[in-house]
Amino acid sequence: MLVLAAVFLFGIFTPVVSFDLPPEIDLATLSYTQLFLFQALLLASLATWYALGYLGEREATTPWWVCFGLRWRRVPVELGVGVVAGVGAWLVVLAAALVWALVLSWIGGEELVDSAGETPELIVYMAGLPVVVRLLISLAAGGIEELFFRGFLQPRIGIPLTTALFVCGHLGYGQPLMLFGITVLSLLYSALVKWRGSIWAAAAAHTLFDAVQLLVVIPAALELVEGG
Repeated sequence: MLVLAAVFLFGIFTPVVSFDLPPEIDLATLSYTQLFLFQALLLASLATWYALGYLGEREATTPWWVCFGLRWRRVPVELGVGVVAGVGAWLVVLAAALVWALVLSWIGGEELVDSAGETPELIVYMAGLPVVVRLLISLAAGGIEELFFRGFLQPRIGIPLTTALFVCGHLGYGQPLMLFGITVLSLLYSALVKWRGSIWAAAAAHTLFDAVQLLVVIPAALELVEGG
């Protein structure tokens, strides 16, 4: 419990604590190590938790993959389901974002919608990194975050609290429309894990979503804006 409490304090809120958000990130000094710090803390916490509670006599009866939602049956099939779900997630998030934008427009007018739709500087920065780094960011997010949130937390604390913590882990973006989309995605990934009985499909969907965003969508949007 102490290990998890430390992770929640220094890991889940790392974007706010370490990157001092708001107001903004100093992209000039941001290193690759900082980009992967969040996932590294999550992975280290899982390893520590398992070592404290399961290594030794109980290791044979409780394999680590069972504790974290990794079941090895039909993994290729699960990954295929995840790819299809990842494509569908784009459509769901776009529809949800449109509805949310209409709500914001009704509440606060066009100015609020414009500010909510701005792409965070951190995302723009990551979209400009080398392709290999962007792929690694997508794999780390899809694999390690699903391992921690959906594989480890969800069976123990439930979907609502898991989603709340997942959203808190992305507070550093400081963008309401994006946080709304992250909430929708978290619920979709949670439902996928509940349906499939493992995290493989959710991890594939999460990785695909982030990869398309960093490799295709955001670079194309930025190029369009610069060209205009």
